[in-house]
Amino acid sequence: MPVVKTSKEEVVVKALLFIRQHGYANASMTDLAKACDIQPSHFYYYFKNKEDLMSEILAYTLKYFQERVMIHADDTEISPTERLEKILNKYSKILMQGEGGCIMGNTILETAHNDPPFLSIIKRFFEDFTTVLTKVYQAKYTEGYARDLAEQVIQDVEGGIMLSQLYKNDRFVTRAFQRAKNHLNN
Repeated sequence: MPVVKTSKEEVVVKALLFIRQHGYANASMTDLAKACDIQPSHFYYYFKNKEDLMSEILAYTLKYFQERVMIHADDTEISPTERLEKILNKYSKILMQGEGGCIMGNTILETAHNDPPFLSIIKRFFEDFTTVLTKVYQAKYTEGYARDLAEQVIQDVEGGIMLSQLYKNDRFVTRAFQRAKNHLNN
């Protein structure tokens, strides 16, 4: 393998793509090194172990969503429906490019029984996502009901993502997004 100068962020992004496609348990450090075009020992320059790497991947994903997706909840220049559409469209583009579905949902399903230290990052992601959707739905509903809808939408979307992956058909997640929008349009 040639010597290539690789930044920590480049390693995180390449490892994210590999784990999204193959899963956390199926991603050995050797496989990850190969996917990142680095020597396995190079991982230990940046990360203590695989859990530390996964924590970095999830933190990177959370920050990405906060800065590029969730931020639209506060855009009062557009209607709540338009805010929701922006949030869901960007969420969809991220999830549907490449293979593997939602890294947060996949990782929780794969690792929750082991209680790894990075579960707190996944909880934060879904708490933030719930808060963002609650803000949007509060334009039409009380805070309590808006939060219930937000949780329902996240459950529906995550289920839609799984079924879309299973059947190799985006209609499940597309329908979940439409149902999410219907809460504001009815």
